[in-house]
Amino acid sequence: MSVSVAPIGRLRTAARVSGLDPQFFVGSTVTWLAEFRDPVTKVLRAAPGDVVFVYAAPDGTPLNGLVGQVVSTGVYAASITPDDIGGWFVRIEVLGARIDERAFGVVASSIDLDAEAGPVLVDDDGEYLLLDDGTAMEA
Repeated sequence: MSVSVAPIGRLRTAARVSGLDPQFFVGSTVTWLAEFRDPVTKVLRAAPGDVVFVYAAPDGTPLNGLVGQVVSTGVYAASITPDDIGGWFVRIEVLGARIDERAFGVVASSIDLDAEAGPVLVDDDGEYLLLDDGTAMEA
């Protein structure tokens, strides 16, 4: 008699964030990893089929499933760049079965990345010499 045991799958984020309430900034790349382990030995083991990552935007719209890239034996990754602030969801599916699901937040950055070039270097008299893009200040 042979017994076939399916590996156990779980999701984790590649970023160093709190596992209880992961948050990312809008427009940043978010990578989730799916790990599959043998339920008895706990050793990483390949999933029994394609690992599909399904993301859902804050309005509930599901995004097309992304087939995870193999990172190493039993570890798969898929990245997205959220373009909307709010609560997002990610789910992994294998052979059409839901394996694990997580929620994560996307927040606005308090740093203005589109700020116009401003003066950053001044002489002893307070006159601007260079802008933050490295160009000289016009006289």
